[in-house]
This record gives sequence, C-alpha cells and structure tokens, in this order.
Amino acid sequence: MRFALGFILIFAAGCGVTDVDESGLALEERTEAIDGIVFVHGINGSGADWDKMVERFKADGWPVERLIARGYSDGKWGCNTSNAEELAQWVDELAAGGAKHIAIVAHSMGGLSSRYYLQRLGGTEKVDTFITLGTMHHGLFASCLSPVKVCVWQELCLAGDFIKDLNTLPATPGPTRWVSIFSTGDEIVSAESSRLAGAQNIQLEGLGHDGPKGLQDTEEVYQHVRESL
Repeated sequence: MRFALGFILIFAAGCGVTDVDESGLALEERTEAIDGIVFVHGINGSGADWDKMVERFKADGWPVERLIARGYSDGKWGCNTSNAEELAQWVDELAAGGAKHIAIVAHSMGGLSSRYYLQRLGGTEKVDTFITLGTMHHGLFASCLSPVKVCVWQELCLAGDFIKDLNTLPATPGPTRWVSIFSTGDEIVSAESSRLAGAQNIQLEGLGHDGPKGLQDTEEVYQHVRESL
C-alpha cells in the first residue's frame, strides 16, 4: 500500500507541469510515474555510496527490487564506455522485473557513463528520466594534466574527444527527461561544468561533492530528486 501511495504522489507531483530550462526550452510534461531506479556511482565509488538515498526511497514505500545500486566491475579505472555496457544490463534487469518507467540517478563521473549509454547505446528508448548529481558534463581541466594515461582521466579531460563527443548536438536527446543537480559549494566539479543545455538545471548552495553534507547524502538533494522523477 505504501508503494502504491508513493507512486500516486509521484504521479500527482509530475503531471500537468511543464518546466523550462535556463535556455528557455520547454521540457516535456511527465505523464507516467517512475517505477524503477538505477543509481550510478562515480570514479572510485561503489553501490554503497547510495545507501542513504536508497534508504530514503525505501522509507517512502519503494520496494528494494526496484532500486538498483551496484558497483562496476572496475569502479576505479574502468572506462565510461565499458561502464555503460554494465549499466545497460542493470536497466534491462529492472525492465525484465516489471519496471515500465525507469530513471537513472548518477553521481559525478557516473553521469558521463550514463550519458554514453543514453546517447550511444540506445538508452533513451528505455530510460524516462535521467538525473545527474555533480557531474562534470563539460569535463575537468585537472584531468588533462594527469601523468597517468588511463582512459578514465583522458575521458574526463575537458578538451578530450570523449567529452566533445557527448556534447555534440543533440547532447540531451529525447524522449528522456534530463535533469542536472549541482552545487556552488562543490570543490571538485564546478557549477559551470555541471550545467547542461537542454536539461533542467537545479543549482544548490553550499553542498559538497560527496560525504555527509554532499550531493548524495543530504535530504535537500533527495527531495529534488523525488520532485524530478
């Protein structure tokens, strides 16, 4: 009953509302309730990074089998392209379990892996809503200077081919709904790099990139994620 009520509340909050992003583009109205979520961690992360947010969803009535928060096979050095292939399997698993309207919530570099899945592996046909938290959509300058020539750092470079490819228009193709949540207090990924044209951009103040007062753990961000579903 709590699960059904939660879906009704999400549905009621989403219907009949058209958002406009900062470029003036109207975002499509939400007409169906999300019934499955995949949480995607960033570099050096794991599925445990989402424990607090997952617990909040469970407390709001979501069944655990509709919330996937796992770690990549190589969460430290794995390429975004190979991460995206694993993400595709998680989305398909949710769909096979009965989820008809799926969302991805991704943190930091996990947003880039997810974008590759959506834009290059056909993910927009299976994912209704995509939400990033502190993702470097336009890359990082420091990564360009890294002496370690591994693909994750090369892919994060703001002048690299991977970032350029993802931002080739359309960078936010439909019918997926795109949302970017970020903070001016993030000392790792700037608000400028997180802002994504064509998405609904939600700028917060004073939250860190991660940790107890970061983008994954705070109640404030959870509420924005819920409202964006």
